[in-house]
Amino acid sequence: MAPSAELLPGNLDLVILKAISLGPLHGLPVAHKDLVPTAGIRTTYGSPLYKDNVPTKDALIVTRIRAAGAITLGKTNTPEFGAGSNTFNPVFGATHNAYNLAKTVGGSSGGAAAALTTCMVPIADGSDTGGSLRNPAAFNNVVGFRPSPGRVTDYHAPGGLGVRVDSALYHGYEVPPYYDSLISKLIVHGRSRNECLMRLQRALEEYVIGGIETTIPLHQRLATAVEFIDGDYDVHWLERFVREQA
Repeated sequence: MAPSAELLPGNLDLVILKAISLGPLHGLPVAHKDLVPTAGIRTTYGSPLYKDNVPTKDALIVTRIRAAGAITLGKTNTPEFGAGSNTFNPVFGATHNAYNLAKTVGGSSGGAAAALTTCMVPIADGSDTGGSLRNPAAFNNVVGFRPSPGRVTDYHAPGGLGVRVDSALYHGYEVPPYYDSLISKLIVHGRSRNECLMRLQRALEEYVIGGIETTIPLHQRLATAVEFIDGDYDVHWLERFVREQA
């Protein structure tokens, strides 16, 4: 792919000469994980279902990185839909460890780690639910940084019969960097599925975690989806539901 005209090196020099404000990533080439939509650049999610998918809009992370002055060079490999700790898929095959081609590069941000290790780019983005930035970084002798989502400014856990919350959160708690994504677990039980669903919906409405982004709104929508209420769903329905909510 070709960088957009305003980010070509010659034009960047003109920006400097005109003393226009420069972003902190000014002129640095960057590669985006192939789970991140990039306008005009093929984004496959590592799946044959999306092998010819070319988004028309950038993901927010791409927009912000470009606004900081970085130049998008291309995409990095990922396991299909990012599901795995090794980086291979039916579209692009396997990404190998740069230090030993017989070893795993890790995952799911293995393509990003390999790009950094081989000096293809100085910066590459990734994603991390349970180690997808950190284990490829460890396997490839680079840094995988997962920042804190912030400080909990408001906290109220639901309660009542048949409702249990497992969490160490409290008002003012600061989620540390390199955290794993499970900060709270909500469990409901009842004498029937309908009773459980009613308690789940009520508990999700009562649950307040302020100051950081959580999946509570997603679970609220999920708990009221007709297919979920009727029990007419499987993992493929869930994948479609999550994509439609993104």
